[in-house]
Amino acid sequence: MRPDLVQVLLRVQTDLFAGAPARARGGSLAFESLALALIPRAEPGTLRYVARQLAQLPHTPGSVLRAIAARGQDLGLAHTLPAAGGAASSAAPTGPSPGLRPGGAPPAVSTGLDLALARDSHALLGERLLQDMVARARRVPDLAEALLARTDLPARSLAPLYLHADQARRAALRSAMAQDGGGASHLRLVRPTRERIAALHDAADIGEKAAFGARLAQGLGLPAVPDWRFEKPERHDCLALALLALGASEEDAIRIFLILDKALARDVATVFGLVEIFRRTPRSVACALIEAIYEISIALPQRSTAPADVPRIIDQASAAGRGLGATAREALRAGSRADSPAQGRSTGGRDSVRRAIRDGG
Repeated sequence: MRPDLVQVLLRVQTDLFAGAPARARGGSLAFESLALALIPRAEPGTLRYVARQLAQLPHTPGSVLRAIAARGQDLGLAHTLPAAGGAASSAAPTGPSPGLRPGGAPPAVSTGLDLALARDSHALLGERLLQDMVARARRVPDLAEALLARTDLPARSLAPLYLHADQARRAALRSAMAQDGGGASHLRLVRPTRERIAALHDAADIGEKAAFGARLAQGLGLPAVPDWRFEKPERHDCLALALLALGASEEDAIRIFLILDKALARDVATVFGLVEIFRRTPRSVACALIEAIYEISIALPQRSTAPADVPRIIDQASAAGRGLGATAREALRAGSRADSPAQGRSTGGRDSVRRAIRDGG
């Protein structure tokens, strides 16, 4: 079929479906079949038209919505397709709004397609599509809730939504990430120095939360200080995860839990919960979660130099090994000369080697 006919037929069929007074099951199936065949060939203008028409309908087949989302992804229109009710997802509200986020940016609006895909447990979300949806869900609670409710999505992909999850779902995310390897790139990170931990304690002792956050960021190798906000109840977990990512000991972490924020210190149950998170979460998972939550990249310094006496120890071991090897080779030659061809006398050569190795050792 010619491309121009595809656009016309898809628009007409959409209009007929949207304008029908009552959508019988048979008519819905007929439209679904035709739409699924044509949407993959829809041009940008046609796709926007179809999405705008269907976004206003409560009973649009989920498979059609998924096809529109997939085609929009192919055409780079994921952020501009019409939202539920016919409004464009990329359009910002005019005039002041009480829902503005800090900094004056309007809150993100999830499209009807996003929510339909997130709530459809049978919808297969590709890696790129899921990544885009999670990025929008960071600022859209209902979309975040829908994605977190699904059990078929990779835990690592949902890690940026950790702050939107309840305690049970957070525990499930940590457990799932631990089972799938957590963050293997962070397994070789070294522990901080006592001086760095002492500096954190000093800042926490005097209630200097800004200094504490800056020193923590420095310890994690961050170029800038994230907006930690550990005093917020929903971010208490992040304090435990950040200290674990840093490599602090359990004793050091508990002390910081008790002195950094007075409100936190008085909440015994919360402190116990943070200790459990610290104990049960692999350090690699803590690193991966902190990176996902705060959109940062941890770069702890690697152990690049060996202690001064290590080269001397290695040289001594190598010399001893060379001496032992020479002794063993000499014993073998001596055993070969002393042994007769008879099988019974070959044991003497092996005994000579054993004695030489024992004496050399």
